[in-house]
Amino acid sequence: MKDVLIAGCGWLGTALGERLVAAGHTVYALRRDPRALPSTFTRLAADLADPASLRAALAPHRDAIDTLVYAAGSGGRDDASYRLAYDDGVARTLDALDSAPLERALFTSSTAVYDAADGDEVDEDTPVTEAGHAAHLLAGERRIQAACPHGVALRLAGLYGPGRTRLIQSVHEGTLGRDGRSAHQAGAPGGRDRWTNRIHQRDAAGAIAHLLAHDAPAPVYVGVDQGVAPLSEVAAFLAERLGVAPPTLEGPPLGKRCSSARLRASGYRFEIPTYREGYPAILDEYRARSR
Repeated sequence: MKDVLIAGCGWLGTALGERLVAAGHTVYALRRDPRALPSTFTRLAADLADPASLRAALAPHRDAIDTLVYAAGSGGRDDASYRLAYDDGVARTLDALDSAPLERALFTSSTAVYDAADGDEVDEDTPVTEAGHAAHLLAGERRIQAACPHGVALRLAGLYGPGRTRLIQSVHEGTLGRDGRSAHQAGAPGGRDRWTNRIHQRDAAGAIAHLLAHDAPAPVYVGVDQGVAPLSEVAAFLAERLGVAPPTLEGPPLGKRCSSARLRASGYRFEIPTYREGYPAILDEYRARSR
């Protein structure tokens, strides 16, 4: 049994926590306002920007906590927000845990640390960039990897799953690749086609749980499903099921193609291996909300 602290317990952290509780583990869920979190969690209120609140929240539990999952997200796209979420927040959480006997620690990083050429396939051995926001992600990775013998960085691709219908909406409304805001958020600024790398919430949570139980995990894994595909292909799949015309995106696709070969070689088996298995339920959710 593990006593797991999920720091920054949001959309992904909640899915992970529910999975861990179902497996018999104790989950300490930390966020600014944890009242909406499941009652099966030990809910802790603290702010990653406030070291005193972190110490107060964790002090009663730090002798029990043996596993840390740092899953915070940035509250903004500016440099200060990234530094707080992915570098300073990690340092403050580890400081607040003080003498906690951590056996495992995992940091949810991002494939944004790779600055690869268009069409390149990237994996854990691909060089990273320290430019821009990537520097803060890499700093957080290093802090977690140094925190205990089994410190892991899971570099996640774009998360999708329940409640995340923005791409579906932009295809339905015909704004993908035409409306600047929607196209940018979907990854196709200017109507250019792009390689899309994604992982379903269930598999992101499943991969974390898998790596926490791994006897000898590697220090870095790429978290992406087995369905890396051009955005035009995914959009056409959605458009057919929505009964609308597919968007026209200019090719060839830009961007990198990420590989989860190391994660799969570690024994992880995807519950939702591609977008084709993942999007139908989200389409149903979108249709129900649009009625």
